[in-house]
Amino acid sequence: MGVAGCARGADDCRTVEGGSMSAVTERQDEAELSVSQAARMLGVSVSSLRAWAALGDVPHVRTAGGHRRFRRDDLQRFLTEHGGTLPAAESLPVRRLVGARVAPHPDAAEIIGRRRDAIVEGAQRLDASGEVRTPRARAARAGRLAHLVDDVTAGLDSGDLSDALRLVDWWAYRAGAAGLTIFGPAGDVLAVSRAIERALAADSGSPGGIRAVRHVCDLLVAAVASAFTSGLAARSEVLDVD
Repeated sequence: MGVAGCARGADDCRTVEGGSMSAVTERQDEAELSVSQAARMLGVSVSSLRAWAALGDVPHVRTAGGHRRFRRDDLQRFLTEHGGTLPAAESLPVRRLVGARVAPHPDAAEIIGRRRDAIVEGAQRLDASGEVRTPRARAARAGRLAHLVDDVTAGLDSGDLSDALRLVDWWAYRAGAAGLTIFGPAGDVLAVSRAIERALAADSGSPGGIRAVRHVCDLLVAAVASAFTSGLAARSEVLDVD
């Protein structure tokens, strides 16, 4: 991830991360989106977008005050590279996230957070397709799995699964709209669920925590099915027009 400085004063420039060297004046602020605006446009959680940006996956700039800003063109290129397209802001599908509230299990969340890296590695090995992935593909999948583990952890801790639901909702919608199969997003959810269950069992997690993880998995798989269907419908509408 590249970071470029500016020869002028700090108040008159941006540093660019995940892209080429560039200086941007304050007059261009209106063309830039905040983290919350960009996340809303993509249909993902703010925490997930921050994680992607920190990994260098999504090009962005930083203001003189250190705040991330995103450009719509950069977001479009990011989605194109990952097989998706950016819907127009006014047509972005808004689906009601049914069952976003779950019983909080902070003890289970603490174990998952402590064993996060091992869980992500374990989930990677649980790819049911048996496909041999290139190193780059494995790294990309590791990032997706890590985002989901983080959002599931936060949901179990707070009792609010909204971030994880939004995340898989967008994954599955993009897969359907791009003409891909449902096995990618559904497989990732199941792999994370199994890896978390194993981690809890190995760390003497309570049966209640394991049941909570299974319930969360059921909700996420249901969200995947619903969003994937919506993505297929959107794709069919486009193909009918063509």
